[in-house]
Amino acid sequence: MGKRGFRKAKEPKGPRLTEATEELLTMAARLIDDHHGHLAEATISYWMVNGNWASGGKDVVANAQLVTGANRKETGNTFRILVSEKAWNDSNEKQREYTLDSQLTRLCKGETGNGEARWYMRDYALKTFPSLVQSYGLITPELRNFDNALRQTKLEFAKETAESVNESTESVTKDAKTVDGAADNVLN
Repeated sequence: MGKRGFRKAKEPKGPRLTEATEELLTMAARLIDDHHGHLAEATISYWMVNGNWASGGKDVVANAQLVTGANRKETGNTFRILVSEKAWNDSNEKQREYTLDSQLTRLCKGETGNGEARWYMRDYALKTFPSLVQSYGLITPELRNFDNALRQTKLEFAKETAESVNESTESVTKDAKTVDGAADNVLN
């Protein structure tokens, strides 16, 4: 009779999770106290992602997730925030704070019809980040590109508005001359 052995478990592919650093946890707690009081009741776990972490061909810096179903029941967590260890280590303090704050901004609390807390995620949208841009400036290349596009659009809009105002002014001036001419004819 042959011996049946156990196979060695395969090493998982892709990024691995480790517990977040004390610095990240402290920064997150401060941001919640200062700017995200609605999250005081939420239970949020923080994880560092080691290794290559990409989505759609782009490196991922951080991602917030709503914990639901069995995962919520087992862990007791409302949300989890994953942060790329490489991106974290390559960032200065302001960039780290921006990374965390941008994820915390997406976490929301509402109420059900019977007054119970309803946790949900806000999608990335322009309207969710004015306070972040105001606090941190144009800290990422994407925000700087977006700012350039807005400035270009603003210039084009200003040019179109000026042209429209000029056309309106010419029309008003022409109408005024017609009225003045009519008045002159009446007076003479």
